[in-house]
Amino acid sequence: MKNRISVFLTAILLVPSTWTLGCGSNHHVFIEPIAVDFDMGDIPEPKEWHVSQYYDHFDRTFTQQVHQALDMPRNFRKVAGDPKQAENVDSFGEVASSSWFANRNGRRRMSLEEIRRGPNEGEGPADGIWTVVRGKSEGVSLGFTIKDSHGDRYIMKFDPCDNPEMSSAAEVISTKLFYAMGYNTPENRIVYFKADRLRVDPEATIVSFVGRRRTMTRKDLDRILSRAHRAPDGIYRAMASKLLSGIPKGPFSYLGTRKDDPNDIFPHEHRRELRGLRILAAWLEHNDSRRINTLDMYVTEGGRRFLKHYLLDFGATLGSASLFPNQPWEGHEYILDTGKTVKSLFTLGVYKRSWLDAKPPLYPSVGYFESELFNPANWKPNYPNPAFENTTSLDAYWGTKIVMSFTDEQIRAAVETGELSDPKAEAYVIQTLIERRDKIGRYWYGMVNALDHASIEDVGGVKTLVFEDLTVEARFSDPAATSYRYRLSHNGCEEPTEITQDRVVDGTAESAHVGIPLDPELTGAARDQLEASAYGEECDRFFYLTLWTKREPSAKDWGNWVRVHLYFVGSEQEFRLVGVEHEG
Repeated sequence: MKNRISVFLTAILLVPSTWTLGCGSNHHVFIEPIAVDFDMGDIPEPKEWHVSQYYDHFDRTFTQQVHQALDMPRNFRKVAGDPKQAENVDSFGEVASSSWFANRNGRRRMSLEEIRRGPNEGEGPADGIWTVVRGKSEGVSLGFTIKDSHGDRYIMKFDPCDNPEMSSAAEVISTKLFYAMGYNTPENRIVYFKADRLRVDPEATIVSFVGRRRTMTRKDLDRILSRAHRAPDGIYRAMASKLLSGIPKGPFSYLGTRKDDPNDIFPHEHRRELRGLRILAAWLEHNDSRRINTLDMYVTEGGRRFLKHYLLDFGATLGSASLFPNQPWEGHEYILDTGKTVKSLFTLGVYKRSWLDAKPPLYPSVGYFESELFNPANWKPNYPNPAFENTTSLDAYWGTKIVMSFTDEQIRAAVETGELSDPKAEAYVIQTLIERRDKIGRYWYGMVNALDHASIEDVGGVKTLVFEDLTVEARFSDPAATSYRYRLSHNGCEEPTEITQDRVVDGTAESAHVGIPLDPELTGAARDQLEASAYGEECDRFFYLTLWTKREPSAKDWGNWVRVHLYFVGSEQEFRLVGVEHEG
């Protein structure tokens, strides 16, 4: 913890002053980007948490909904259009790598081989006899735990007889994608075997129907296998999930902090990687994104012992509900959605739920997974999630950038790891993911000004502020019909002051990059402003450039702004980029 605080203090001290990100006030600390949020300090071993899925359902559906309804400051801010933003972001709205998250495809596009490998380090269960050491007693999918000849343990999960390949493919594909997004996940892969390869350990146990743990027998194993799909040649297909390294300490909550973890300082509902997860879960139709499908592991890495936070159990994604396909309402409503129910009752059926137009699944190996009725703005998991309910447009924008970072080829590479035997089913999943990706991009890029990846570069001998227009890059907007308006302002020690008139730069058909020249006129205006200042304080050196975008020449509205925060270095007569703020 002490080391972590020092990292943040160092980051703050790297910036010459304290000032504001917005208008009307000028006392905001700008935290310089850091690669790693070091929340991996050595801590005492925490106790293991046990959470009942029934309690979790009740708590999130009722208790937390009442709590949020009575949270007046939150509700007033929401009504006023000024929601509480995520707390663990830097001056560019980004999230540093940590024990929760690692910047992967969203920061550096991964190779197709990296996408296919995902978190997998080994080759899966070793050849030879697999010893069954435990019957699976948690979750809804069939399975058991094996130990291979190397001593490695794997949880084996099976597909239902009526939907072969559905659950196992969904879990493996989603594992590869969630890992590439940046989350910690187990090693999951598809395996094939015959029943004669399995032996039951004499000390293996299983939980009986009345909830008591007893010795597991071969009959128990045969009973599990009888409910799993088996090919005509006697081969079973399963999803093998390698047990995570470390000591399990129970699931993490999407609300508050873990009191026995000194490294855990940001309320989980205000972590951007958990708020933005709503967009990523929507993309993959991860309806069961709740606490019981997470896990904190007490790990040893680099000589330190700390908690590492995992997402797991992705069998209920991509149209699968593990034991059967999703229902059409999933993704549109909570399991208990009083708002939708009341609306239907009081309108006497006039209000029509969108999912009533759903078409049946096309492929048994895919389940109900579609893009036509998918609505990125209104997507819901099966259960209320506190982090998701706090998602702002800026959190959604962060998540959307990660979703949009996946190319068609990367999506295809991930889907191929699900080993769907029907080429048409595989092609359908790929196309649906692409269509849902683009729907997410069109909607959330439209909610903010999607100018991003700012840098100051030398263009033709002139220092130029360069942006990437993500809307143009995604081909959602015509670059030749796009214009950008900007204005330089002095942030200073008192109220912000405009020091230039508006200027307009037209886009080009060749590039999604936008260049704003920081020419002698702008730098001269900054110098003149400093010379005229009666303060001469460090905070006087801060300026900001506000940009607006018009997507069509005939449009009257310039849309939301992007504000680029600059620090003027007088000795070098040039600006340095210190932050980017999006309206939202």
